[in-house]
Amino acid sequence: IERNSFDLPSMHRVRMRVLKRFPLGARARIGNEPAHDAIAAQLGGPDSVLHRNAVLALAQAGGRPAAPWMAALLDRAAYADDSRLDGEEAALQDEASRAAARENVVEQFLVSACRAAAHVDDPALRPLLQSLSSNDPSLKVRSAAVSALADLGALPENS
Repeated sequence: IERNSFDLPSMHRVRMRVLKRFPLGARARIGNEPAHDAIAAQLGGPDSVLHRNAVLALAQAGGRPAAPWMAALLDRAAYADDSRLDGEEAALQDEASRAAARENVVEQFLVSACRAAAHVDDPALRPLLQSLSSNDPSLKVRSAAVSALADLGALPENS
């Protein structure tokens, strides 16, 4: 392939796909400053999925830049209007399939956010974890919240 055969917008789309698919958590755990900087650059960006993955990666690596963003990741309602969670095949699915697929993605984000919250150890996140541990409709999310609270040395309110 010729070096000049790609235009800049195409190269940017390829870069974004690679960033989305390559485990950002693995990049963050590499421990070098350029990796952390590259991930931190995605915080607050226009791609909500990439932003959330960057927050999770930095949090799992114990990065303080993730702390201000963690509360939103632990709030189920924050995912409600994000059409990016529907995936690229959403237009090909009926409403029930789309809703089920979205619920699965939201559940995965919430479970990952609970696990990451244990690495951030921000006292402001504990009430959110407490709420998820007792009120979330997903058993997986409730379990992840209980585990995060235990890792933080806090017992769930309903224990």
